[in-house]
Amino acid sequence: MELVGYFVSADIWCALVLERVNTSQSPASLSVLAAVIRGSESAQLRAHLDDISAVLTHPGICHVAEVHASSTCVILRHFIIIALCNRADHYIFAL
Repeated sequence: MELVGYFVSADIWCALVLERVNTSQSPASLSVLAAVIRGSESAQLRAHLDDISAVLTHPGICHVAEVHASSTCVILRHFIIIALCNRADHYIFAL
C-alpha cells in the first residue's frame, strides 16, 4: 500500500482512503491509511493534514479498545507529527 502513496497523488488517494476509514472504522482501514501516508511525500501530504487529523480525532476511529487499532493510530500520529514539523507555518492541532 505504500506504493499507492508514492505513485498516486495525495489529492486523489486522500478522499478515497479517508472515506473508507470513516465508513468502516476498522483496524484494517487504519493500516491502509498508515501505509499510504508512509509512501507519500510530505510536501503533498501537508495539504491534507487537516482532513487526516479530522478523521483521526473522530471518537469512533482511534478511541477503541482494540490494541491493533490503537497502535495503528499511534503510528499515524507519528507520521503526521513528522509532516507537521516540516511545515513552514508549524500549525499544531490536538490529536
